[in-house]
Amino acid sequence: MPRRAKAPNDQVRGCVQTSNGSHDLRTPDQAQKRWACGMDTRKCALAQLTGNERTRARSRNKIGGISGWDNGSYIKEQHHQSPSRASLSDQIGGTQATASCNMLQKQQPTRLYKITIHAYRRSDITEEQFHDHWTKIHAPKISSLLKKYGVIGYTQYHTPSWTRAKAAEQLKTLGSFATENVADYDGYVELRMPDLSCYENARKDPYYAEVVKPDEENFFDFERSKVTVGWEEIYVDDPDRKSGNIEHNTYINDFLRSAQITTKSVYFSVSNRQSWRALAVTNRQLQTLILYRGLEWYGGDEPWCSMRAIGDSTEVYGTFRYSLPDESIPVQERSLYTSPSSKLVKDIPQKLHDFRTDPSFTHGGAGLDVQGFTYVEHTSALSGEEFFEGRNIEEIYGPEVCELVKNVTGAKRAIIDGVTLRSRLATETEEDLYHVKLKDGPQDMAIKKFDASVLRVPGRDRKNAPFEPLRVCHSDYNCQGLKDTVRHCRKDIAEMAKPELEAEDRGESPRYAVYSVWRPIKTVKRDPLGVLDWRTADKSEVEHHQTRALSAIAPNGEYLRGALIHIPPKNPERLRWAFMSNQQPNEVLILKFADTAAGELGEKKDMAAHCIHGSPSIAGTEDQPARESVECRVIAFFE
Repeated sequence: MPRRAKAPNDQVRGCVQTSNGSHDLRTPDQAQKRWACGMDTRKCALAQLTGNERTRARSRNKIGGISGWDNGSYIKEQHHQSPSRASLSDQIGGTQATASCNMLQKQQPTRLYKITIHAYRRSDITEEQFHDHWTKIHAPKISSLLKKYGVIGYTQYHTPSWTRAKAAEQLKTLGSFATENVADYDGYVELRMPDLSCYENARKDPYYAEVVKPDEENFFDFERSKVTVGWEEIYVDDPDRKSGNIEHNTYINDFLRSAQITTKSVYFSVSNRQSWRALAVTNRQLQTLILYRGLEWYGGDEPWCSMRAIGDSTEVYGTFRYSLPDESIPVQERSLYTSPSSKLVKDIPQKLHDFRTDPSFTHGGAGLDVQGFTYVEHTSALSGEEFFEGRNIEEIYGPEVCELVKNVTGAKRAIIDGVTLRSRLATETEEDLYHVKLKDGPQDMAIKKFDASVLRVPGRDRKNAPFEPLRVCHSDYNCQGLKDTVRHCRKDIAEMAKPELEAEDRGESPRYAVYSVWRPIKTVKRDPLGVLDWRTADKSEVEHHQTRALSAIAPNGEYLRGALIHIPPKNPERLRWAFMSNQQPNEVLILKFADTAAGELGEKKDMAAHCIHGSPSIAGTEDQPARESVECRVIAFFE
């Protein structure tokens, strides 16, 4: 029977004693004393048991003290607590559990059911990938589902190898009170609820089968992971332990606090887009925090937070999103203009270099071939709402942009392939990057209503179909995608490209390129467009993929267009991302998508072949109005 454990000293204000006699020390910041009655499965996390596994469990009739399973998802019986085969819910909430607490009946404990899953990562992903995916991708997916069905606590505990090694070293000083055998789990998660049916009902929701479970398979090793099920009773609680308290959430045991903090400025931000203001704190205060880059946590109803240290208040950091594409669903089966789903998505905070003040960037048209982008001053005849009205894009802005590109690049001819207007707030997830829209679905039906023979301007209907900034680091074309667009997209493009197409048919290599002309419609206060300096890009971390695109030439009405995506970098600190602070409508960014003179990755000539770009989120700008911008994809011919 569980019994109270006396704290060995004043420094340990909380302790958990489990049914097998083990102890879990709680330091002052945690200040909780909990009990748990645990039961381990031998095969996998309880949440992942299949029908076949439950059948095998029944046939063995005993798994780690568990004697029976119901048709749902949680344990119903425990022989080691009651020979009457009463349900676990009855045991925990009924007279048997009450009797076991007689010695503490004066303290009136608060009792909750608790499921704890001890997790191992998949062997084919790194520790960093595991923890990154668990916090940034999985936590938002599952937390909303759990809240929906009454689960009142969802807490992740991250135990990477460096913390385990440090713990093993430091625990030796505690003598016989603590074990030196530190468990090798990569982490564990606690679910707390008033009734176990909360968890069962959440798993019956179609969203679990369609979204949550497939995502778990991306990073969990179910064969090795284990689960405990029981209850907790809180007898000692820290009055300072409040939801959202910064110091509580960031405080970690002394033996884990290895970072030496010298910076004076700290940014706090939350991914649910509720802004926390930037806080300036002293070195003395910082010594009470763990501030290593990428620290993230999630706890119960508290916001899912990310924290990072900024060394200089004048520096700007943006969080860029990288994706590892999953080509398991071929391009022919995906919806029009739909990229592959992701095997892994990684958000990385990185310094933004201001084009206004950084002397390393080449200005003028030459910058397009040096770093892959440049900023130029150009005033349009249109402003504000005029970009969204009538045929102003086709009749006024399009010709302006073509002339601008010819003047900056020295091209002889230019034509617009597409225009997109963006005026919607960026969402944190954009869309579900782990799943794709399929061919002949609603997206295909909507797109096919457009006339493929004329210029499309998505986003013009800002009230009903607004477009938002894209977080994922990408380029809309690769070199082959440019060539296929010229031949198969529209007849007016193919007609202008006739000399180049005839030259290619003769085996020659004429030069033509495709650029994006990106203009803010009003001053950029949030979600700027970040552009990657070609000279710092690792070409092995840029992957090719294809999308289906409308064609006014091909017999089946479509063609395949190649594009680029930047996978999660091994050394993100080597990448130099640029932007222009407070970019004005007359400050136009021109970036290169692809260039036949350079080839796919610059193999033909020592010049920038492309410019990876994406819209980073910047802490402290969440309350600013949505960014409004217009981007034109312009094909330029040089001969």
